Amino acid sequence: MRFLTCLSLSALLISPTACQSTGGLPAQQARDILVVAHRGCIAKAPENSLAAIRDCAGLGVDIVETDVRLLSDGTPGIIHDETLDRTTNSVGPVALISPDAFVSLRLKEGNGGPDTALTTDSPPLLSDVLASRPDGLMLNLDVKDEAAYRAVGSMLAGRSADDDIILKSSMSPDNPRFAAFSKIGESHFMPVVRQCGEGQRPTPETYCAVTVADILEDFEGINVYGYELIFHEESFLSGFAAAAEGKSVEIWVNALAPGHAAGHTDALALENPDAHWGRLVDLGATILQTDYPAELRAWLDNRRAAQP
Repeated sequence: MRFLTCLSLSALLISPTACQSTGGLPAQQARDILVVAHRGCIAKAPENSLAAIRDCAGLGVDIVETDVRLLSDGTPGIIHDETLDRTTNSVGPVALISPDAFVSLRLKEGNGGPDTALTTDSPPLLSDVLASRPDGLMLNLDVKDEAAYRAVGSMLAGRSADDDIILKSSMSPDNPRFAAFSKIGESHFMPVVRQCGEGQRPTPETYCAVTVADILEDFEGINVYGYELIFHEESFLSGFAAAAEGKSVEIWVNALAPGHAAGHTDALALENPDAHWGRLVDLGATILQTDYPAELRAWLDNRRAAQP
């Protein structure tokens, strides 16, 4: 099975292992594009809920992105914000609530917010998500606070057959903490690579690249599953796709906000998918993260059916 499950440790790398992917070829010619549902499929379920994850399985989504924070006793819980206010019927810091109290809360509909109706769903623990994930559905766990890295790592270290886990890091390869953890199971690694702005250079905490050649040179010798690219010029994506051809790596692109992918966003794609989702695919993206997974999957299926 080519598809892999994703764990995003966005600020700390756990040592990567070799990865066997079939990426590196023009996406529209080589294979399906993987669809990532940002915080789950929330048309009928709250964000970061077990229901939002289950709903993705029925929509043909490949990867679910979800968020991890530590609760008061160090247990990893699934929630995006530092506080409970936006998404639950409670208020206050996530870090001060116990696991029992956390799972007794009720989640608000969709992305929550003031005056949003409550549901019967409760926020889950990471252990709940790992135990109940539908077969074949991948996970991208975005670990939001540095203190959670070891807790998540310990949990995954006790699991077998984690060769479908991808670990992400925004760090520069020369950061002293880059290889701070030993590998977890059979996990894989995906660097988060930003295109440097004018006059900008990479820092130990946040890696950026001036040219696409820098990326492959800086990560030479490190086994990666793929690269998450954040860029303001289309040529950064197309140039990297050309440079990486034949190297068996995925290219992850976010369509969530204008600053992620040269202005190509979900909002624009809903009006003209060919000009935005299609443009990113044609430029070389092989994984697309979206807030509209059902619409993206339907468009991709139609696009593939129309190809000779």
